[in-house]
Amino acid sequence: MRIMKRVIIFCALILVSSCAWAEIHEFKYFYIDIPEGWSVKEDGVTINIKADDNSASLMIRADSLNGESLDKLAAEFANELGAGIVNVDSEDDYIFEFQDVEKQAILTGGDDEDFYMLIAASGFEQTVEPESGDVLLNILDSLEMK
Repeated sequence: MRIMKRVIIFCALILVSSCAWAEIHEFKYFYIDIPEGWSVKEDGVTINIKADDNSASLMIRADSLNGESLDKLAAEFANELGAGIVNVDSEDDYIFEFQDVEKQAILTGGDDEDFYMLIAASGFEQTVEPESGDVLLNILDSLEMK
């Protein structure tokens, strides 16, 4: 699936960290495994996931485009996230750049042309429990579209 390929590519952009794993959470468009002790807050189409010590956070926003273009959403999200340059890669994904190198974000359209997913991460280079491997990669690898 095209969206999963993009999620894996996004994972490669983030540095290593780790923690223990808990349960799979179900949301409107996807399922995802959240590390033990992390908080999850759902606010409409936005899912916010935070480490128990607030050292790392992940925001996933997935919804219908409702007729809007990815270009327009990319500009809106860049402003909302405080991102500078937005680069478009060879897969037509929007990669957001930040002055703070601990932050990463990507906007991608799904196989369904009326769908988008924005993933923004911060603080994942700091490990808390080395036995589990790369936390962000583990979280995003667990993401399964419905």
